[in-house]
Amino acid sequence: MLEQVRGRKQVITEEKVNAFLEGQVRALRESVEGAPGVVSANREAFLKTRPEDLEEKLSAMQSGRERAIRVTNVAVGDIAEDAGGSLRSQINSKADELFGNAQNAAEQSKDYEVEYTDPSFGRKALSLITFGLVSAERTSTTVQTIDATRIRSELEAFHSSFSTQMVTIVDRTRQGLRSTIETGVLAALREYKVVEDRDIDTSRLAQACRAALREVSEFDDPELPPVPSRLMQNGTLRGSDASRFESAALEYLHELRKAASQEARKLTRAFEERLKAADVGARLFDHYEEQLNGLRAQIQEKEKTLQRYDELLAELKELQRHV
Repeated sequence: MLEQVRGRKQVITEEKVNAFLEGQVRALRESVEGAPGVVSANREAFLKTRPEDLEEKLSAMQSGRERAIRVTNVAVGDIAEDAGGSLRSQINSKADELFGNAQNAAEQSKDYEVEYTDPSFGRKALSLITFGLVSAERTSTTVQTIDATRIRSELEAFHSSFSTQMVTIVDRTRQGLRSTIETGVLAALREYKVVEDRDIDTSRLAQACRAALREVSEFDDPELPPVPSRLMQNGTLRGSDASRFESAALEYLHELRKAASQEARKLTRAFEERLKAADVGARLFDHYEEQLNGLRAQIQEKEKTLQRYDELLAELKELQRHV
């Protein structure tokens, strides 16, 4: 109210009262006329207040603030754990899908060829020349083949897409999380009857939640083992070369699966820890500290507090002359 009067004092003193609506002027006059009584009453109450009463009030405010912060952060912690569990499940599911694609590609890259050999080619050639006959003695061997280019490409694709998929899943998890946190915090504060709804600044709560979500927006890329040099081959491999390549590919897939699982745990743990460490409770109730400091100042500097009351009364009386 004082700020309102200060802002309009110059206009009023310049006899521009007609620029205000009549109802506004009347309300302003009533406020200024009633303010000294309120300030005087507060001054008298403070004057009669015993130091131990103020200490008790300070202690109650401190305890209430600490409890409100604790309840808020426990609620956020529960939400963080739920979100982390969902995140871990989604990442593992996506990793299984990518592994399945890579394994299917590996299976489809395998094939077999039949090779024919004639162990007595020299004798048969002689028979052919001498008697005009063609030898029917041939043996066949089934040889494994594998498309090394395709398998290597699939492994490289898995390596690059896993990081992208993790970022996508994290972003999807963050969506709607602010609303979830706000709802959960309000429900917890009501359940434990820490503060009344009217004492909760919803804009502060929204700001605190936005600040918390910024903490879980950037993560390092997953550390996966690079494709080994023994798998850097192209074309179709046959026989023992194909078998060795297949064994190396399966071994690398096993390493990838293990590393992906570790990265999923690492990411979800970091997600939960960052969200909890954001300290939404302190952000939500930090303005209580100003009230506590004011009360401490009243306790420590009683004479200055009384002087401030007197200054307010003098200022109000001065303002009454211009209304």
